[in-house]
Amino acid sequence: MVLAARVSAAADPAVNATWRATPVASIAERIGAITGVPIVIDRRIDPTKRIDLDGGGRPLEIVLGEFAEAAGGEVASLRRSCRIVPKGMAVRVADADAARASRLAPLPSAVRESLEKESACRWEAGTPPRELVERLAEEASIPIGPLDTIPHDHLPAGSLPSLPLADRFDLLLAHYD
Repeated sequence: MVLAARVSAAADPAVNATWRATPVASIAERIGAITGVPIVIDRRIDPTKRIDLDGGGRPLEIVLGEFAEAAGGEVASLRRSCRIVPKGMAVRVADADAARASRLAPLPSAVRESLEKESACRWEAGTPPRELVERLAEEASIPIGPLDTIPHDHLPAGSLPSLPLADRFDLLLAHYD
């Protein structure tokens, strides 16, 4: 497994923490804070599932693998984050991340800079994904086309760590193919 670009192989941060009967979402948030690598839990993984995890001063890569396994998933190591996704989805998610990066590369620099600007994102329970996408685009002053292909849905309350806008869009829309 290759970790996200924020973690170099020479400086794979150690995780010196132990969790007992702790929700998956809480562990992901704490590992992200300890290491500086955003850890995002896929919507199909239960964030309330309580697990035990012992970092024991071991490298992030090893601890993340054990964490993902205990959560019922696997690690998708991306350019700017790590995602805990359902088993069998990591390669697909990593491929989508690489494809997005290659589609962004030829864009004008001003648009690319807007899409790469990092920010956290939080929303209330019941927020429709279309509304959230529109809000994020408006905050970044990026015009977007019709959003009719996003199914009507109501998201549970949630948040994303500080990530580029393109990554936040991807995380929100990946659940709707």
